[in-house]
Amino acid sequence: MAENASLAYYNRVCFLNIHKEHGPWIGLRAVITLDMKGPPNSSQLFPELKNPYPEGDKLLESKMQEIFGSMNHHYHQQPDNPDGNNFLDMKLEIKNEWYKFVELRDIASGFMNKKSLDNWRYSEDQMEYHYTNSIEFLNKLINLTRKEN
Repeated sequence: MAENASLAYYNRVCFLNIHKEHGPWIGLRAVITLDMKGPPNSSQLFPELKNPYPEGDKLLESKMQEIFGSMNHHYHQQPDNPDGNNFLDMKLEIKNEWYKFVELRDIASGFMNKKSLDNWRYSEDQMEYHYTNSIEFLNKLINLTRKEN
C-alpha cells in the first residue's frame, strides 16, 4: 500500500518499504479506507517509485539467504496454518535472532548519508523492543525512565 500511495518503494528482495529520505526506518501501522469514489489514479498523483538503492539488492539477497537459508523462505506470506509448528518456529527464530533483521535494514540504508541515518535510524532500544515485543524489556525501559525523572 505504501508503494501504491507513492510513499515508499517496496523492495521485493528484502520485503521492506524504503523511503527516499528515511530509508527503511519508517513504521507503517494503519490504513484508513473510505467507501467513496476517489480521484482518478494518475502518474501525477501517484508517481511510480524507483528503488533508491538498487546496487544494494545483491547484498540484501545474500542477507536474506543467510537469514532463511534459501530464497524460497516465503517470509512475506501468511502460512496456510498459523497454528502450525513451522509458523511458531519461524516467529521464535525471528524473536531470537532479531539483530539479523536490523542488519538487513542497515544494508537497505546504504544510500543514506550519516546525517540522515543519525536522524532516522531507530535507537537500539526501539529496535530490540520492535523485534522482540518483550514486555520485560519494555518494563525495564520504563523503570529506567522513571529513575531518571
